[in-house]
Amino acid sequence: MGSSYIMKTLKIILTGMFLLAIWVAPLLAGQEAELKLWKRNKYLYGPCGHCSYFQGFYIGRDRSDFTEYSLYNMDGYYTAELTGPAETAVTLYGRRNFVEDHGYLVIVKEDDRLVEVLDLEAFPNEKWTSVPATKISGAYRSYLKAYPLFARSVASVAWKNNAH
Repeated sequence: MGSSYIMKTLKIILTGMFLLAIWVAPLLAGQEAELKLWKRNKYLYGPCGHCSYFQGFYIGRDRSDFTEYSLYNMDGYYTAELTGPAETAVTLYGRRNFVEDHGYLVIVKEDDRLVEVLDLEAFPNEKWTSVPATKISGAYRSYLKAYPLFARSVASVAWKNNAH
């Protein structure tokens, strides 16, 4: 075995590892969690049908106040989409600065699929609820501290709040 053969083999191995890294990186990056809060209005129709707008929040970036976005002042109610790996957890608060006196909702993913919560107030008050996976949504657990019109007034978001 000459040094030419070893160099050629090493080059093939390194090229293979590089290509594998390029192929795997997007899959791993796709596991970063994101919360999309959609602002919906049952009377808002347009070219898209039931039009709505969303505000995105990424894991590790808590927002104590997102009322400065024009989305907050629009009429309507919020729905949520949560991506990321199992056990990703996020808490939505009905008031700025993570204050709990206007309600809050904890969502904990139980699998790697997208979780879609179309009604933020559809859960029993102050009780953990398991929601099984469906064709359009992954499985998750939720805990709601109810408050009137909570789905219209979400104002802050915290990731992995295990206090509840």
